[in-house]
Amino acid sequence: NIYRIFCCFDKGNIVVLFNGYHKKTQRIPRKELEKAQQILSEYFNEQKN
Repeated sequence: NIYRIFCCFDKGNIVVLFNGYHKKTQRIPRKELEKAQQILSEYFNEQKN
């Protein structure tokens, strides 16, 4: 079983894991990519407040 996890760095030293899914093909499903982008955007918007 292979899983793909979307993550980013916040302020250089904090790793933020924000979405993951079971990988079945080489391509990233559009739904998973859009979901990850939405969560990432929400995270950084909350950090600004």
